[in-house]
Amino acid sequence: MKTKINQKSKIKKTPVKSEKGKNGLLEPKEVICSNCKKARFFIRFVIPKQSYSLKNNLGYWTQKKSNSKKEYCNQCILALFNNKSLYWKTVKSLQCRQQMRKYIYDKKFSD
Repeated sequence: MKTKINQKSKIKKTPVKSEKGKNGLLEPKEVICSNCKKARFFIRFVIPKQSYSLKNNLGYWTQKKSNSKKEYCNQCILALFNNKSLYWKTVKSLQCRQQMRKYIYDKKFSD
């Protein structure tokens, strides 16, 4: 009997090169907020995706490559969400708006 090979298993994922911690996993990276320039926070490594979390990445929400290097702290994302006119101009995708709204109501952007 022949077994089928999953097509997804042929794709090789290249892990992000970074410092490995004591447990063999990648350490969270420390970044400074691109908006307020004061807040320092950590972005955790997501094991199933083999990449860092995009929750605080402005480029993820705006879907623009020019914003892909900008990391916002939780307070700045909440301020963006509360300023509705700026929020509607910046985050144009309905799917991203819905996802951000869900993250905020689930308190994923809390301190």
